[in-house]
Amino acid sequence: MMAPLGDLNWDFHDVVPAEGLPVPYDEITAYRIGGSVLSPAERSCAASHLTMMAQFLDSDDDYLMAVEDDVLFDPAVQIQAHVTVMQTCGLDFYKLYARYFTPAMYLRALGRTVFYRASWPTLGTQCYIVSRRGAQILLDHAAANGGLTAPIDDTNDTFWDTGLPIVFPYPIPVMEIGGTSSIHAARPDIVRRNAELAREYGRPTRFDRIKKQVKRKLADRALRRFDANLRQTLDENRKELFAAFKR
Repeated sequence: MMAPLGDLNWDFHDVVPAEGLPVPYDEITAYRIGGSVLSPAERSCAASHLTMMAQFLDSDDDYLMAVEDDVLFDPAVQIQAHVTVMQTCGLDFYKLYARYFTPAMYLRALGRTVFYRASWPTLGTQCYIVSRRGAQILLDHAAANGGLTAPIDDTNDTFWDTGLPIVFPYPIPVMEIGGTSSIHAARPDIVRRNAELAREYGRPTRFDRIKKQVKRKLADRALRRFDANLRQTLDENRKELFAAFKR
């Protein structure tokens, strides 16, 4: 599947167990801040992505494309063209997969590829590209304020905390293969543990949820200038970027 994607320096990254999480994790902190504990599978998934970013920062590469093993690529996708968009527009975080098509701001179209900036977490870590700066920001964010408090896709997508806008192309060029997941299989254990902690510490309040929503909406509104600048950059480089997608 990777062969038609062009000259990419890729390799397999072994799964990192939950115990290998490179940032702190405390279930009470996760419950109080994120509203839920994380299962061993969720912590292992986060450990794998964060360790991969740390290894990337120790390399000489400029960009990292993280790809999970349960995806299919559009056979016509031009990965280097998307990297060119990142380079041209100064993007540090760029998603080639979205679990949900959430509310988003239209940016520009280049031929059949349309670019959006998400106003809400799109979730999913099946495929995304980060620059060195983006990887460092995501690592620092995962370690801040007591450590990991949410699944890695949720953590990466909190643009109101990371300052990394979620830019993505449409149609989405990566599709997740349907199947069972150990992450979802652990849901009953998570529900049970959350109920135990709720009896001891109480449930997250409506006020807590509203504060998070307000913070996200304010950050989304503040990104309107980013949207305008990105549209201008896409317009100014339209010919070169269009050519990159036609190679």
